[in-house]
Amino acid sequence: MLLFYIILLIGAASAAKPKYGNCLEGDKIRHEVDAEKYYQCVRNKWVLLECQINYYFNVVTGFCEFYRVTPMPPTPPPMRVCRPGSRKPDVFDNTRYLECTYDGKGFIVRYCQPGAIFVSSENMCVNIRPTYTPPTLPTYTPPTPATPYYGACKESAGRDGYKPDIFNCRKFYKCASGLWTQMSCGQGTIWNQAILTCDHDRGQCSYPPVTTTYPTTWHSTTWWPTTRYPTNPFKKWLCFNSQNGYKTPLFVRFFVENREPYPVTYNVKAREKIFRVDSSSGILKSGERKTIKLFLISSDDWPLSFGEYTQKRIKMAIECLRLPEQIEPSNPKEASMMAKTIWKRSFNEWPLERIYTKVNIFIVS
Repeated sequence: MLLFYIILLIGAASAAKPKYGNCLEGDKIRHEVDAEKYYQCVRNKWVLLECQINYYFNVVTGFCEFYRVTPMPPTPPPMRVCRPGSRKPDVFDNTRYLECTYDGKGFIVRYCQPGAIFVSSENMCVNIRPTYTPPTLPTYTPPTPATPYYGACKESAGRDGYKPDIFNCRKFYKCASGLWTQMSCGQGTIWNQAILTCDHDRGQCSYPPVTTTYPTTWHSTTWWPTTRYPTNPFKKWLCFNSQNGYKTPLFVRFFVENREPYPVTYNVKAREKIFRVDSSSGILKSGERKTIKLFLISSDDWPLSFGEYTQKRIKMAIECLRLPEQIEPSNPKEASMMAKTIWKRSFNEWPLERIYTKVNIFIVS
């Protein structure tokens, strides 16, 4: 029995190490561990050989063959929710629209120029100006609100390819890809249709006079009183204009008035960091009025670039909250401190009682 086990172990060892022992000339067998190596019988002896790089020994054919890697399936492109550059209207505000990003993964909000709305059929912002008839003066008819060069066009280097913007001297329209595209002139220049280029502004561009002081109340029906001008294209807007690129700080005055039979507290909130308010919150008794200054800081201190704030609508909110009759501050400083405390607590305790009015701000480029 012991002799049988010894013979069996010797046979297993000889099979595990085929490089020892006699063989037939030309025979090949694979290596015990490495698939890229094999043994070949040369002069009745096993000789260890190795295949070239990226090859392995095939036991069936007896030759070294190239590794055939199964190709990976192509990676599908990222999912897109929209076509890059496509536009669609904002269902809540027709003065802005949604534009698909360059990668097609979402939409970003874009604003039309002042006095324009987004028209889906034209896929662009179209200027409008309503006709205003004063009660005691003759009817004032502004220029035609729609220009004849909206829609399709034919690209040309001559007058057929360029048109002026009849509502803004600093802008013009250029035919690009079969559609009129609005362009802007540089700082201190206006569009000259005679030479088809932007020319120096020598005072030939005129705008209708507007006032920069607007009264505000908590009643939307009496927000804007009658002005001394027959029409005001910037109605419900606070406008800033500068000749030196807003290097010098500017301010505009407006006032808030309490026309309710009870005291209220107000809070002025501007989203952008380029504005400062001299009295952001306070308390108004019934019939009391307070003048507020809205400051525009120097453009050197603006957090973003010049173009991020100009030629866009910037919103500011004026919130109102009713106060109990027994709250009577002794001086304006105490009223401001009490108002700030009330507004901090109202964020969580009385969120549904806060009433606000929006004010639009426009910075001319």
